[in-house]
Parts: sequence; structure tokens; C-alpha cells
Amino acid sequence: MATLDELRTMAMRLPGTNEVTHFGGPCFRVDKKQFALYWVKEERTVLKLPKKLQDMLFEVAADTFEPVQVGRSYWSYVAIEDLMTDELAHYVQEA
Repeated sequence: MATLDELRTMAMRLPGTNEVTHFGGPCFRVDKKQFALYWVKEERTVLKLPKKLQDMLFEVAADTFEPVQVGRSYWSYVAIEDLMTDELAHYVQEA
């Protein structure tokens, strides 16, 4: 079972990543491009996964991955507690 602290550690290991606060929760980005955040209001993790990957995950793992509209595109709500740490590491790298 993966945690928000593990997400933070994985995100911050990526080159050029910094953490900012976004609506009260942590948001991870490279330059000004966000790739992962914790949505405090919804108490959910959001990842910006490649479209083909997220579309596949919405189908095969709908209990763990759910579409969420962010601006004009779709990102993925991710129930990280359903993932093993190595799985989360893979998806953070993809994001």
C-alpha cells in the first residue's frame, strides 16, 4: 500500500522537480508543469499520465484510476493506497 509520503519522496527524486502548495496540498512540478498533486478538498491523489496509459487504466483498473478534468484535459485520480510502492513509482515516472 503506497502513501502520500512515498509519492513525495518519489516525485522529489526526479530531476528538476520542486514542490509547491496547490489549494492547500502538495503539488509536484518540473519548471511550471505539474505532474502530481494531492487534492485536499477531495482527499485524492492526481497524476498527469500519458493519455494512452490512462485510458487503458480507466478500463482495466477503474477502482484505482478515474478520470478528472483539469483545465481542458483529463488527468487521473489515483487511489494510491491500492498500489504497491513499485507500482506508484512507475506511474510517477510516467507522469
